[in-house]
Amino acid sequence: MVEVFGAELLGAMHNDIMQRLTKQELEFDAEVAIKLTCTIKHLQREEITRDIAVSELQSLMTGRAYEECAILKAIKNIIERVPRATLKSPVGEVELCTTYIDPVLSPIIADPERGVFLRCSTGQHISFYLTTLLYDGLYVMTEIGHLNMPVSLEQLPAFLTSLDTLLIVSNAYWANCVQSSSTVEMEPNKRSTLATPNFKELIAKNRDRH
Repeated sequence: MVEVFGAELLGAMHNDIMQRLTKQELEFDAEVAIKLTCTIKHLQREEITRDIAVSELQSLMTGRAYEECAILKAIKNIIERVPRATLKSPVGEVELCTTYIDPVLSPIIADPERGVFLRCSTGQHISFYLTTLLYDGLYVMTEIGHLNMPVSLEQLPAFLTSLDTLLIVSNAYWANCVQSSSTVEMEPNKRSTLATPNFKELIAKNRDRH
């Protein structure tokens, strides 16, 4: 495009579009920005807890414009959900959406009161399963709970009847799904794949797959 229109014309077109569609003169309130920076700094130094930081952000939202409030909500969500240190392991798609993307984008580009929603879910019904090597060669996957996620305020009272289920699921997870540093403890929880001829043929490197 530069060869056809030239850099000067493209630059002028870009500036014109930005002036038409955006308010480049907008600035985040300086006083609020300073207070926000101080809160984050104290949180990073572990001088305050996450709950206190969230409370301070809630106070900053009072009387702010809609856009600034949305940004503060996004930051509040980040404080509540993300780990203190960056994870070294790769982040999966679901975790990426639910823990990192949705908390930031939802307050900023979605608003249920305006009928605007950020739609990332794959279903309302959720089942929880626990898989374990119960006996030699026998893996068991058991459903330990299920619930329907509320998709509106109308469904929220019904969701509260699932508190016991959530408690059971949480207890089962933390009691069983823990990382062990001992190889001896991990060995009974796994076994090698059965060496059947069909399976060997399937994974053979020299197999003609055409």
